[in-house]
Amino acid sequence: MPTADPFEFAAGARRFEVGSANPAPHVALREAIEVITELGMERIEDRVCRLAGRLTDEVPADRLYSPSTPESGLVTIDVADPAATVERLAADGIVVRALPFPNAIRASVHAVNTEDDVDRLLDGLRREW
Repeated sequence: MPTADPFEFAAGARRFEVGSANPAPHVALREAIEVITELGMERIEDRVCRLAGRLTDEVPADRLYSPSTPESGLVTIDVADPAATVERLAADGIVVRALPFPNAIRASVHAVNTEDDVDRLLDGLRREW
């Protein structure tokens, strides 16, 4: 029960503790490590690059800021109005990020994405070209 007694900081580092640790992130991290270990980093990397390549292969060269042969799942694409494009795509359940510079959007493709996800993004972007 709270009292009006003067407050005193604990000695040492304990004074910076604000509460108990939340175990959920630790459990999630352990599960993620197990999945990565089971699948293998090389397999995950191959999938990410293949999906990103599917995207870069269909974006017109003059609109692609990223390497045409993906080095990661991050693909940056030139659009006229990044904020409007992000909003329009979000209405269709597609999440991309507007970048302040260059005037572009960035898609973050990862192993959890599917070829259909990439194709939906491409369909949503075709009006930009």
